[in-house]
Amino acid sequence: MISIYVVHCSRSEKKYVGATHKPVAFRLRQLLSESRSALSTRPIARAIRRYGVKAFSAELLAVASDLAEADSLERKYILAFGTWEPFGWNAQSGGKRDFKIARVTRLRMGRAIKAATARRGPDYWERISKMKPLRIRPWIRAQ
Repeated sequence: MISIYVVHCSRSEKKYVGATHKPVAFRLRQLLSESRSALSTRPIARAIRRYGVKAFSAELLAVASDLAEADSLERKYILAFGTWEPFGWNAQSGGKRDFKIARVTRLRMGRAIKAATARRGPDYWERISKMKPLRIRPWIRAQ
């Protein structure tokens, strides 16, 4: 069973549609945990940090019996609620296969890659290639 759910923010009126194999309450706890990390760049995690946990509510929309049905239901609800960025917090069109990434998200990803490349410097790959390879020791030795 795969649950399709929607998370709604009362302060911004934006929504997020998701799918999970686990109970929806467990998935929401994962989203809250992820939002506490400053490293998370997912739109829903940033929104929870910005508006606070109390501004959010969740609702179960549907239950799918297999992955193909879940993918189509998730896409359907993302389109129905208009939750694709920038109008909502879904960075992808939904589903585990054949999804599309929102234009806003693609632009943000490109800027992050360019910034990371600039921080490394123009000779980054040359310095990496000259480094000694790491010697990895197995934890368990064959006897």
